[in-house]
Amino acid sequence: MLVIGMWVVTAAALAVLFPQLETVVRQQSVTLIPRDAPSLQTVDRMGAAFGEQGSKTTIFVAMEDPAGLTAPVRQRYNTMISRLRADSEHVRLVQDLLADPVTAGQAVSRDGKAWYVPVGVAGTLGDLNAAESVQAVRKIATQAFSGSATNVRVTGPRPPSAIKSPRPRRIWLSSRSRRQA
Repeated sequence: MLVIGMWVVTAAALAVLFPQLETVVRQQSVTLIPRDAPSLQTVDRMGAAFGEQGSKTTIFVAMEDPAGLTAPVRQRYNTMISRLRADSEHVRLVQDLLADPVTAGQAVSRDGKAWYVPVGVAGTLGDLNAAESVQAVRKIATQAFSGSATNVRVTGPRPPSAIKSPRPRRIWLSSRSRRQA
C-alpha cells in the first residue's frame, strides 16, 4: 500500500513540476516559413487581388462515391460547404468549384465518382493554428458524409508535434464512413 501511495505522490509531483507535451509543443512550435518571406508576401498580394485575404494555407477535401455525385450526395456536399463557410475561426475561403458549370468539369473526375473542393484555412504551413484548422475541416467533412458510402479525405499540413516526432506519420488525414451493414 505504501508503494502505491508513493507512486501516486510521484506521479502527481511530476504532473505539477513538468509541463505536458502539448504545452511544450505549443510554446516551442515555429513557423516553417518566416512571416516576412517574399513568398508569403506574394500570397498576401494575390489574396488581396482576388478578394481571398487571410488564407496562407490551402487544403483539399477529396470525396469519392461508387454511385457518383448523386442528388443525395450533392445535398451532403452542399451541407458540408455551408458548414465550412460558417466556421470563420478555421476556414478563410471555400472554393466551391461544383457551383459553377465552367469549373465543375475541372473538379469532378471523368467517371463522375470523385470530386474535390479547395479550402483556405487559418494559419501558416506548419504552425499549430493551421493544424487545428485542418482538424476542424476534417471533422466537418466527416460529419457531413457520416453514414453514407462517400469516402472523404482531407489533405493538409502535418501538425507541429508530428514534425518533432521520431515516428513517420501519414500526410493524408482520412475519414472513411461506410453504411452500417
